[in-house]
Amino acid sequence: MDPKILKLLKCPHSGENLLLMSEDSLEKINDQIRSGKVKNLNEVTIEQELRQALCNKSETYFYPVMDGIPLLDRTKAITISK
Repeated sequence: MDPKILKLLKCPHSGENLLLMSEDSLEKINDQIRSGKVKNLNEVTIEQELRQALCNKSETYFYPVMDGIPLLDRTKAITISK
């Protein structure tokens, strides 16, 4: 993702800057997706593993990036229990 564009993006929930997730963080979320434990805010279980995702600075909301396009729809945000 273009760093110039990334600097402009804000979390629709918290207003915080969004960060591109690291490979390690993505793998942890994908482990939870494989075990059926990840839902978006509409309570829909996420079945497709993430290749890229953005998260807010406090890592409370995660947004998938599909084909280079961040899905910043508030209802599609993913929250992960820590």
